[in-house]
Amino acid sequence: MPPIRRVAIILPSGPPVAANLEAGIAWLQRCGVDVVAPRMRSEGHATCPAYLADTDDARAEALAEALCRADVDAVWAGRGGVGAFRTLQALPGQGAGAIAASPQRPLIGLSDITALLLARLHAGATAVHGPVVTMLAIQDRPSQAAIRAFLRDPDRGMRLRAGVRAGRRGVAADGTLVAGNLALLAGCCGLPEQPRLDGALLLVEDVGEPDWRIDRFMAQLERAGALRGLRGLGVGDFGPNPLGAAAEHTLLAWADKLGIPALCGLPLGHRRRNVPLPLGRPARLLPNTGVLEVAAAASGGAT
Repeated sequence: MPPIRRVAIILPSGPPVAANLEAGIAWLQRCGVDVVAPRMRSEGHATCPAYLADTDDARAEALAEALCRADVDAVWAGRGGVGAFRTLQALPGQGAGAIAASPQRPLIGLSDITALLLARLHAGATAVHGPVVTMLAIQDRPSQAAIRAFLRDPDRGMRLRAGVRAGRRGVAADGTLVAGNLALLAGCCGLPEQPRLDGALLLVEDVGEPDWRIDRFMAQLERAGALRGLRGLGVGDFGPNPLGAAAEHTLLAWADKLGIPALCGLPLGHRRRNVPLPLGRPARLLPNTGVLEVAAAASGGAT
């Protein structure tokens, strides 16, 4: 995959705070990236709820157009929020073909964008879990360094360290990397985007969710059969304590229940620690040393 020198920004979910979007665009431009700004609102936007960036059709059209553009190296979500399921539904054929366009071009985002990432992963196209554009300017220095390295070489492998006091369980596990927002992963159960985790290492994050809801999300995934064959669990940021600590405790208990290794404190979430995580890559979870290794992309294939 070539270096990322030009990106198209899309708003398939909620509307951004203008100042945060501008700060993210400016950060990309300082990295030498040319930016195609998102289409803000169509003529019909007055008919849609305020929590959506635009009408379903307009958001779907913008997504499809961005994925098909020949003059960009990546498509980057400007913000998460809510609306991705509706965007997928509004795509031609309810998304089956359109989401797979330009399979080697990364689609990048997190939170609500998890639904689009899973749809693209299932279609054999490149999907990257990473900060949305409105978050870029506030990421910590190690995260920004990792993002710049990804822009220079999207195919690179990575060795990521968990936090010093990260909770952990078990020994090494190998699997295919899948990452996403836990509420969205559970919400995809029963849909075409339901996560396929047999042989996978699953990395999860969320924000503002109490432990009982974390438990219910995991139970929903288990009940749907999505956790069958899961090889390891990586836990990102679940917000400040006490919610963050309670979420980690609940997820470590689930790892024990499933009999799989787990490692907390990984750099993904809604705050300041986020690195690009290409879905579908071979990866190794090493709880004993607090490390996640992500392999370089295979030559000539989608990430």
